[in-house]
Amino acid sequence: MQRFIFLCILLFSLPALALDSTTLVQGTAHKINYQIQTFTTWPTQKDYLNFNLFSYNALTKKESLSLIVEPLKKPATLEEYTQANLDSMKSLMKGFKKIKSSELKNFKYPHQLIEYKHQVGGSPKQAFLLIMRLDRYGLAITCTAPPGTFDDFRQDFIDLMSSFQMQLQ
Repeated sequence: MQRFIFLCILLFSLPALALDSTTLVQGTAHKINYQIQTFTTWPTQKDYLNFNLFSYNALTKKESLSLIVEPLKKPATLEEYTQANLDSMKSLMKGFKKIKSSELKNFKYPHQLIEYKHQVGGSPKQAFLLIMRLDRYGLAITCTAPPGTFDDFRQDFIDLMSSFQMQLQ
C-alpha cells in the first residue's frame, strides 16, 4: 500500500517536477534575434515544421511551447495582426473559442495575450497565444496544454512568455 501511495504522489507530481528549472534558448528567425526560457526537461527544436522554435513536455507529450516569426505581407498594426490571427484560428481550428484577452504584467513589448480553447484530433486543448510585432514581422508564442492540466502550467507558461526578448538585426 505504501508503494502505491508513493507511486501516486510521484505520478501526480510529475508536471511540477518537470518545471523545476529552465534554460535559455537563443536563435534567429528571419531578421529577429530572440531568446526565451524553456523547461530544462523539455526537448527543444529550432526550425521544426512551421515553427521557429518548438518545445514540449517529454513526460506527457501533451504540453508545448512554440514560437513563430513571420514576415508581414503588408504593414499592420498590432490590433490588425491580432485580429488576422484570430480570424485564421476561427476558420482553421476545430471548436475554437476565445476565452479572454489580457496583457502580461511588466512585459516590455507591445502585445496581446489571448487565452483560448480548441480541439486537435478530438482532444481538447487550452492555450495562451502571445502576439507581438517588430518592424515588418509578426511573432506568436503559443503555450498549450489539455484543459485538465492547463491551470497547473498557467503561471509557468506566463513566466516563460515573460522571459521572451527580441531584437531586430
